[in-house]
Amino acid sequence: MKRCALTGNIGSGKSFIAQIISEMGYPVYCADNAAKQLLATKNILAKLSKRFGESVIQKDGTPDKKLIASIIFNDNEALAYLNSIIHPLVLKDFLLWEKQQEGTIVFMEAALIFEAGFEKYFDIVAVIDCPEELAIKRTIKRDNTTEKEVRLRMKHQLNRATLLSKAGFIINNNEKSLLLPQILNLINKLTLNEFAKN
Repeated sequence: MKRCALTGNIGSGKSFIAQIISEMGYPVYCADNAAKQLLATKNILAKLSKRFGESVIQKDGTPDKKLIASIIFNDNEALAYLNSIIHPLVLKDFLLWEKQQEGTIVFMEAALIFEAGFEKYFDIVAVIDCPEELAIKRTIKRDNTTEKEVRLRMKHQLNRATLLSKAGFIINNNEKSLLLPQILNLINKLTLNEFAKN
């Protein structure tokens, strides 16, 4: 079974591309959704409470995601700590999920493939790309946030040039290039085994 990672910076349209691929009948694992579920487990909450204080847990026992986000996006060490806990669990969960899938190709949609060191587990990493200003505009609209907040989050991701230099395949989601032919090209190359293992 071939594994393809779908990644890209905030606002690039990863989830949209992943949705198209899913609707085409291919299994797609959403790392962000998995991370949110893992964040709410007792074991992880206990670690976060110990590190960041009990206020990160709400009265109903669920994580205060807004408070956690405000902490980690203003403190590199806090972000690194959270990632060091979550990333290995997400990878383990993905590998268990993969065993339950049928077909020849599985996909993982994740923002931090390279940052987490996941690329070695995939046959190809496809980067979803768009101009930075378009990404900012999309994110402001999607998250009802400010440009300042978006740029702050962008600082914790690989810059666009570095991300593109690491890509095994690039999908341009710039609202000018047709998406379906690019997606079909990616799937065709995976099917024909045209990508060398990373």
